[in-house]
Amino acid sequence: MDSTAPPRDGTPAPWPDGTRCPLCLAHDVSAATFHFEIEKTGSETPGGVARWLTVRARCCDDCRRRVLRLGRVRRAVLPIVALGTVAWPLSIVSTLPMRLLGLDRLGAVMMTTLLCAVLVGAPLVLLDYANRSLRKNLEASWLFRRIRTRVQTAVADGHVPNDNWRLLPSASPSAIVVEATELLRSEAT
Repeated sequence: MDSTAPPRDGTPAPWPDGTRCPLCLAHDVSAATFHFEIEKTGSETPGGVARWLTVRARCCDDCRRRVLRLGRVRRAVLPIVALGTVAWPLSIVSTLPMRLLGLDRLGAVMMTTLLCAVLVGAPLVLLDYANRSLRKNLEASWLFRRIRTRVQTAVADGHVPNDNWRLLPSASPSAIVVEATELLRSEAT
């Protein structure tokens, strides 16, 4: 049996085969859209080199709000992670703030290292959790599996495509955007 076939157990199929949102599988799709970037490999890419393809698909209004919120979380996390990354080497050089709290030099270095690790790690863990919860249903959906099979058809010069892809509220101006329905339709021809 084809693992990318639409469900046959009576559950509503996700869009485009059915009307259910491919992100939540709970609501019907509306005119709202989201984008995802997926690595494209094979002979259709210049020189067989991997590049990213941006796919536009439909979703429900609730999931569109969740994708927008994920984009805002990404933008909010970036400066916090950058601050923690820059602060760590500086904290090793200057332990004065922690030494004012009564810690010895080694304790001050360990405490600032721990604080910087929390400053970098906590936002990244929260971002990963938000990302995984939104992507979980889409990764299991017929739509995503079929598109992934379509664009990752070959291994180019030993390059194996990875599963790092991301959801986007909108595509970048320089991105090549392909409608999911057009990509699936071109597969049939």
